[in-house]
Amino acid sequence: MTATPANVRPPVLLLHGWGGSFRHTWQRLGWVDCLTHAGYPVIGPDLPGHGVPQAAHDPLAYAEIADDVDRLIGHHQDVIGIGYSLGAKLLLTLATRHPRLFRQLVLIGIGDNAFKPLGASEALARALREGLPPDAPKTLARLIDDVRASGNDPEAMAACITRPQESPLSDAQLAPLSVPILIVNGTADHFVLPQDRLLAALPCAETVIFDGFDHMDVIARSELMDAVLARLQG
Repeated sequence: MTATPANVRPPVLLLHGWGGSFRHTWQRLGWVDCLTHAGYPVIGPDLPGHGVPQAAHDPLAYAEIADDVDRLIGHHQDVIGIGYSLGAKLLLTLATRHPRLFRQLVLIGIGDNAFKPLGASEALARALREGLPPDAPKTLARLIDDVRASGNDPEAMAACITRPQESPLSDAQLAPLSVPILIVNGTADHFVLPQDRLLAALPCAETVIFDGFDHMDVIARSELMDAVLARLQG
């Protein structure tokens, strides 16, 4: 591996979450402009089945999503990884497979759920196929609205969320990771919190918590972009 020259910014790999896309998450919210204006080349794949109006409706098509992303990103080394939600979990998985892939990780919207099978998958799939019940939680309604606004195929997103589940990460897998890691969550993110076990499993991790923000809020905050950019340049 060759070192990145001091005057050249390392590339940043951006991985969005379930139901999003590179355009809807990273471009629309200003992350791409923020990073490119600071001189960071951006690598922005769409997760399998995402970012297109029609995609596979068979859950088995998404059974090897981590392997698919592994192939998508090619043979990069020494990159910065920024991931949101499912994208954050996939970055951790890739880091356990390829110790030299990342020089730094920023993981947004992930906590102790990293050690558990995907939750609420049937409820999310049903909401996409049949609509939300009148008493649906506000965060669930916002998530479904965001999936539809992203331009993704709703049936494909339902298939992805009900895919055969990959094995959850383990403490033993994460313990050897030595890259600097920043974990970012909001205090109202009931999808992923708590995060104590994840922090304990990652000796090189630090955390930033935004008071009052939920799973959908954090990724869109300009103060988060400022904090991440300051960390990358520090």
